[in-house]
Amino acid sequence: MWSVIVCWVLFFFCYSVLGWMCETVYCSVGAKKFVNRGFLNGPICPVYGFGALLVISVLRPLHGNPLLIFVVGAVVTSALEYVTGWLLETIFHMKLWDYSKRKLNLHGRVCLRNSVMFGLLCVVLDLWIHPFFARYIEALPTLWLGLLGGFLCGVLFSDCLVTVYTFLRVNGHIQKMQAAAESFHSAMKTMREEQRAQAATAIAELRTQLERMQTDTHILERRVLRAFPQMRSKRYPEAMEKLKDAVHSYVRNKRKK
Repeated sequence: MWSVIVCWVLFFFCYSVLGWMCETVYCSVGAKKFVNRGFLNGPICPVYGFGALLVISVLRPLHGNPLLIFVVGAVVTSALEYVTGWLLETIFHMKLWDYSKRKLNLHGRVCLRNSVMFGLLCVVLDLWIHPFFARYIEALPTLWLGLLGGFLCGVLFSDCLVTVYTFLRVNGHIQKMQAAAESFHSAMKTMREEQRAQAATAIAELRTQLERMQTDTHILERRVLRAFPQMRSKRYPEAMEKLKDAVHSYVRNKRKK
């Protein structure tokens, strides 16, 4: 029983890494530059790991029937993507991906094109990928399985902590930017013409503070914003767009130097 659990833990990591590779290649080709795609900082997309395990367990009775695997797999993986998007929006108040502009989408969280791709991947997973990984992983000694699984779980847990901290920083950052922008616009609207000259220094300091907030980002924050260019804040959309523009300008200027 123990060896079976650890084998499934290793399956999870294999498919999470494989999913990260597919996602990164797909996004990097489209962007014509390397994009470290993924919610976490490391080369791993847990949603693909969970999706693969879910597909393997649910579709086991359908093994050998590619058509049914395609249909059921597309539904199962799309449901997982939808729930994942909803959870991220609920917890962090951010929309990391948005398929609203694609045909036949559901609340921008899932779309037909991705569902078809996931269905095809489920067929490939059932026929070739899982048998390949199962052959080698299940042949490993139980001790090695436990040590490797424990180490990878520790790395994943650490990455999750850092990622959650990063998203909380981004949320706090745009919240401060929003407050500063509102204070600036409020001051500009309420001041009379004769007061503006006297308050020019205060206004300049407030503008400088706002500009500094837009560029004073941590390297992990910049990584997340580059990985999800369609990321939107449900609470502070304007501040989020300014922060993304500032990060893109920072990256462009850094490349020119």
